[in-house]
Amino acid sequence: MRYPKFFFHWKIMNKINDWFFFSKGERIGIFILLFFIIFFASVKVYLHYFKNNAESPVDFSEYEHQIDTFYAHIEKQKKITDTKKTISEKHNNTRIQTNTRPKEKLYIDLNSADTTELKKLYGIGKVFAVRILKYRNRLGGYFNKKQLLEIFGLKKETYDKIKHQIWVDTTKIKKIDFNEADFKSLLKHPYLDFEQVKKIVRYRKRHRIFNITQLETDSILDKSLSIKVRPYFKVSGF
Repeated sequence: MRYPKFFFHWKIMNKINDWFFFSKGERIGIFILLFFIIFFASVKVYLHYFKNNAESPVDFSEYEHQIDTFYAHIEKQKKITDTKKTISEKHNNTRIQTNTRPKEKLYIDLNSADTTELKKLYGIGKVFAVRILKYRNRLGGYFNKKQLLEIFGLKKETYDKIKHQIWVDTTKIKKIDFNEADFKSLLKHPYLDFEQVKKIVRYRKRHRIFNITQLETDSILDKSLSIKVRPYFKVSGF
């Protein structure tokens, strides 16, 4: 039996398909095989390269040079910082020494000082400074610095701290004339009360006052009060 030519051609093509075309499972197997071949080939190449590099010594000189340069830079910066710190400390010390001046030595005249000067004294604020001036005006001036203890609220502890910083110029005291001053002027003085002023006014109507001792002798003023008012009163007209 004879077959047509195309029959032989078809048979040959089937054989070729059997050799060169694979099923899905065969293709997967081939891909897995190729993967392992490539993987192991890559590992071999890598190991060969690593072995060659490991056998040759590594030159770290460049890295060491960079590290040395880095530390040298740090050391330089540290020296600059230390220098700046030293200069700053010297400047601060100089400024402290410049500002550390001896305190102003106070020596205040109670009969001429204003509130600004008085407030420089220990424990003397605005209130006490005003009280000191008011009492000075009432007295006519301070004769003794201990008279500050007569001011309301001023403690002895405060006086003891400032007594070496104050003094009194007694030439600035304004004296009252016993023979010329009227009743109100005499009564304004803090050492004389109403009854004492009445006695003085009545007495001078009958007698001319020649001195303060006369008032003591005639029992117008007692001895302690006579001594107390002596710096503030005078007599004239004889």
